[in-house]
Amino acid sequence: MATTINLGKIRPYDAGEWSATYAGGYDVLNIVTYNGGSFMSKVTANTYPLTDRTKWIPLTDGEKIIDAEEVIATDLNALSARIGALEAAFRNMIISKMQIDSIDVLKDLNYQGRPLFIVSDVAPNIEPDGVPQFWINTSNGDFYSAQNVNSVASWKLK
Repeated sequence: MATTINLGKIRPYDAGEWSATYAGGYDVLNIVTYNGGSFMSKVTANTYPLTDRTKWIPLTDGEKIIDAEEVIATDLNALSARIGALEAAFRNMIISKMQIDSIDVLKDLNYQGRPLFIVSDVAPNIEPDGVPQFWINTSNGDFYSAQNVNSVASWKLK
């Protein structure tokens, strides 16, 4: 017995001039023309406007072939400008009050460029980098707080 494999539609079909009332909508790979441009359907039963880029691929705009790289480059430039503006806003932000329900720190939590918490399996054995700074001894659960940065003795057990 022979095996039959349905590949579906494997080539575009010229569906002529676009019509909003096309019976049943346009099928995948149907190509339509409108105002000098050509568009290919991405979905079945397509009755969406030609401006919906999730449903239609513009092939030409009536003047020239639309260059996908040009479109992507334009979008990337716009995105880059928006990211730059966000970065500038964060850099210049002064936060006086913040309320957060939870925060997950996966690696380091720094305060003014130095570790806020030092986690070790021994008691503090170095001078604190600054105040505030905390030391957690995982071998016995002791918690130390830096009182100043003068010496190793600046760590106070809490």
